[in-house]
Amino acid sequence: MPVSDEFLARARDFASQHQGADPLHFQRQLAATGWSRLDWPAPWNPEPLSAEARLAFIHALAEHHCPSPPAGLTVIAGVLLAAGSSEQQSRLLPDIARQPWQWTLARETAWQQLETLPDGYIMAQVPENDGSTLYIYNGPGSKDPGRAEQVGETGLAARYLSNCVSIPWTLKDLLTSLAMLAPLTDAPERHELEIDVMALEQRYLAGASADAIRLSLADCCTRAWHLLFESLGYYALLNPDPVLHGNEPLPFEAERQQLEQLRTLTLPDEMIQKDLLHGETD
Repeated sequence: MPVSDEFLARARDFASQHQGADPLHFQRQLAATGWSRLDWPAPWNPEPLSAEARLAFIHALAEHHCPSPPAGLTVIAGVLLAAGSSEQQSRLLPDIARQPWQWTLARETAWQQLETLPDGYIMAQVPENDGSTLYIYNGPGSKDPGRAEQVGETGLAARYLSNCVSIPWTLKDLLTSLAMLAPLTDAPERHELEIDVMALEQRYLAGASADAIRLSLADCCTRAWHLLFESLGYYALLNPDPVLHGNEPLPFEAERQQLEQLRTLTLPDEMIQKDLLHGETD
């Protein structure tokens, strides 16, 4: 479905206004303008976007090096849409759309190391005897502090986190990484990655299996991380935290932050994805 000139202008205008913006400000504006529901279906998105429109929007964001979206949009909303009860969806999805920055994701290791709950909401992968299970905990700054509730079936946390990653938002971070790599390296691996990403986008537009696309995304993001790390050299080893900069900022701050984003991005578990794909073809 062709994307209208009016939509393209609106997307590019939003992206240009948030180039290099503060991440929290960017997330607030995503919510205020409705872009936080980018890939949500009806009824949670009153005006669902076509795949072409989603790609046009994330391309605009990537070209202007806009900040990365929070976990509330990249993973948590997808988990609730796929595994949450009707009551949980009705209660929690509107809150994520309004204030996605209030939602945090803690994978199993991070959850075990967490000493206190954040102010907002946290979706945690809690290890149990039969695997790990997802729970949502309400922090002290949430509407119902201290509340805890299970999401989905017991023991299936890893599967949910693998299968519910937002394809458009993950593509946005991958495209941002490619834009950053362009002036840093002319290695054949970068051009091969660009070709593979373009092919991946065509598969997305053609309605290919979401599980297959997520598996390809995982591979592409891993390759982008290695390319960016190698291109930055010594600077890739430095913490991007600005408190370490001292009086003179270190170079490649945005690139080092993107490296961290790629490293921590919740991507599909390869074994789970391959099992699912094998099941689809049986």
